[in-house]
Amino acid sequence: MLGAVTGAVGNLGTRMLATSSDDIGLYSTRTGALATSVLFGAFGQQGSPIEDLVMLSCLVVVAIPLAVIDMVEMRLPNPLLAAGYLGVGTCVVAAAVARGECTGLGRAAVGCAVVTVTYLGVALCTGGLGSGDVKLGGLLGMTSAWKSWSVLLASMTLGWVILLLVFRLGSVKHDRKAPAGPALLAGTLIAVLGSSG
Repeated sequence: MLGAVTGAVGNLGTRMLATSSDDIGLYSTRTGALATSVLFGAFGQQGSPIEDLVMLSCLVVVAIPLAVIDMVEMRLPNPLLAAGYLGVGTCVVAAAVARGECTGLGRAAVGCAVVTVTYLGVALCTGGLGSGDVKLGGLLGMTSAWKSWSVLLASMTLGWVILLLVFRLGSVKHDRKAPAGPALLAGTLIAVLGSSG
């Protein structure tokens, strides 16, 4: 129920930030509510500590609108990215304080920086990523590194594998760009779901 309500409310943000109405199905309230409910339920079954669940919920709330807008409009709105950083970052700091240890906090900060720099390098050298993808990379790096270094590595690897599969399966012509955001988000969500609680 919480996931459905949160997804429906988050859909309002999607509609406000979207500039196109090309795909009404993706922008529908039911789509946002269903996707958010499924992810909330999946993370709830994982058995993670409550502070991790809240952090992952913050990511999911912005992940669905980001993926939808990127698929339709090839952009990742800054207000959603900022909300993601604020929500996830606050939860990481709060969890570190609650647990009385700084190892995870430091790992999350380093993960954020490493992925941001890596994706910035890819963007500058190949032009294959946009500025929104670079910013998103930092958010995903923070989230996955909080769990562990192995989750961070799996997150990045899965994201790029999914993106390459999109091209290989012929969904995108070779002379056109594909939105990287949904693939990078999916890679992180799958990696975190596959990790132990």
